Amino acid sequence: MWQWILTASAEEPLRNRLMVTLAYDGALRREELVQLDVEDFEPAHRLVHLRAETTKSQRARYEFIHAAHDRRHH
Repeated sequence: MWQWILTASAEEPLRNRLMVTLAYDGALRREELVQLDVEDFEPAHRLVHLRAETTKSQRARYEFIHAAHDRRHH
């Protein structure tokens, strides 16, 4: 299923492909995904910070960005 999603989104702009990957890989809810800011990304540590005000549980958390996704978005 994941391969089909990647193939189907291959022609989408980079922004959309990254959103699909983050939503799927990090199990992000729509509200968490659309409220991400540039400052929420820590590329050196491959982390995305989800702020408490955007999460359902009202608790901040970090999600790991997997290295395998780097090649999919070039």
